Amino acid sequence: MAAESKTPATHCQHSRTILVAKDEHEEYLECLDCGEIFNPAEQQSPSEASAGANFGESLSDA
Repeated sequence: MAAESKTPATHCQHSRTILVAKDEHEEYLECLDCGEIFNPAEQQSPSEASAGANFGESLSDA
């Protein structure tokens, strides 16, 4: 029986996911490649989170 090779979660880009749980505050996805279940809001790096929050504005726009 051949073992299915899966990408380790630390190297997986989670490009293929399905929604496994959702409520009014959070949602959890399962990666179809590595099997990890995660909250996508917690997966964002600080630079990604701040880039989306400032809407392309800078302090000079204030």
